Amino acid sequence: MNKELSFKSLARFTGFAYLALFIFALIANFMIFENYVIKDNPALTVENLMNHGFNLRLGTLFFLVIGVLDIFVAWTLYLIFKQINKHISLLSGWLRICYTILLLVSIVFLIIVSYLLNPHNDNLIQTFAQGQIDSLIMILLLSFNFIWLIGLAVFGFHLITIGYLLIKSEKYSKYLGACLTIAGFAYIFDTLANILYSNYSQHANIFLAIVFIPAIIAELWFTSWLLYKGFKK
Repeated sequence: MNKELSFKSLARFTGFAYLALFIFALIANFMIFENYVIKDNPALTVENLMNHGFNLRLGTLFFLVIGVLDIFVAWTLYLIFKQINKHISLLSGWLRICYTILLLVSIVFLIIVSYLLNPHNDNLIQTFAQGQIDSLIMILLLSFNFIWLIGLAVFGFHLITIGYLLIKSEKYSKYLGACLTIAGFAYIFDTLANILYSNYSQHANIFLAIVFIPAIIAELWFTSWLLYKGFKK
């Protein structure tokens, strides 16, 4: 009975944490990159961010919250799945930790952008021409994006290991495991395409759909499954 209650507590916490991660990631990405960052127009990007500095800082805070939550989720998922295969579950946890480290490192670049765009700190860049400032800010934003992109490939491997554990389990959903595995490969494929395909930006919407559709289905299904297991009588 204690083990069952412990599993339910872990499942509930992880389910709610996953739901929070999903919401924070959508808001943070929308608040910064989808709304204000125009990759082929650094000047307009800087203007947008200066006019909406609070949103930039709030989005950065949300990314930080995501990083902290992911550390706990890595631990709880290990505890949930170690009964299936302790070594694979441990590997899965470490992969998520590695992804989280890359995310937290990338956030430093957003913090630097916020700092440089603060009018009280303009003494740091007053010797630069405006065009140089715009290019510097865009380079920092791209640095965040590319480090996070590599992290998402690592996250893809994490999803594959979770999918493997679900498929190998005798009492959990193999279909959910297959769906998570597909989503994991989609993350990896998108990162490789971004790095290797020179015309990626021209087909970004297609690649986004390749990642977004399986990721949304798999991770919302996984969230629902965790909450169901956590509240099931």
